[in-house]
Amino acid sequence: MWNDPIIEETRKVRDEQAAKFDYDVQKLGQYYLSRQQEEDREMFGDQQRKKKKRLPE
Repeated sequence: MWNDPIIEETRKVRDEQAAKFDYDVQKLGQYYLSRQQEEDREMFGDQQRKKKKRLPE
């Protein structure tokens, strides 16, 4: 099978990041959202979220 070093490095970094947060998607998402606020830039787009109408909670 053909190996791509860039893909392998990406997977390694992704696994290291996930391990920092015990492979918990919620914790990982919160981390990136806090970084987004700290750096005052958007890492996750709101376009899809804005298009959907939310039900009142």
